[in-house]
Amino acid sequence: EVTRNDFIHVTGNHEIFGDYTIANRLFDIENSRRYSVTYGNVYIAVIGYLDGEAEHKDAAEWLVSDAARSDARWKIVVTHQPPYGTNEAATDCKYCMGRATTCQAEIDFVFSGHDHALVRTEPLKGGEIAESDKDGVIYYVCGSISKKTYGTTNNRGYHFAVDPTIDYDGVYLTVDATDSKFTVNVYSADG
Repeated sequence: EVTRNDFIHVTGNHEIFGDYTIANRLFDIENSRRYSVTYGNVYIAVIGYLDGEAEHKDAAEWLVSDAARSDARWKIVVTHQPPYGTNEAATDCKYCMGRATTCQAEIDFVFSGHDHALVRTEPLKGGEIAESDKDGVIYYVCGSISKKTYGTTNNRGYHFAVDPTIDYDGVYLTVDATDSKFTVNVYSADG
């Protein structure tokens, strides 16, 4: 019996600064740094590692245009670099297409990695807590499946709703989406 699992690949800095063609061949994606798919009632925009102001601007313009063509009930972005980062030692997202653009593109959730930390923000609009859940974007930094984790801080005022000091040895997230409810579940790597 053949089992099929769909897989969404987000190109990270290790692929970009290594041999980028491997990811393209492995996942058979013409431009694996930016693409979108729709699964049922969920639009998913994928934006890989971005380097510099021009790439962030280009990705922002693409996202607004691409998301506008979707009539999916839920719209999410999966990206490598978090618009609201957790690592105090790392530089803040200097250009960050994600913050203003996700509201403009009517995105509901943003899932990112890179920081090897696990947090979720309150619903945000313009960097502040939105008046209602429906008005804001919820941002996740999704940890990692490995034991490689970094400490997190919330001293930048990013309105983390989940304690950024949670210890974990690897996690993964699943999503269940109906027309009325979007549920994110977080599991330890061992299930």
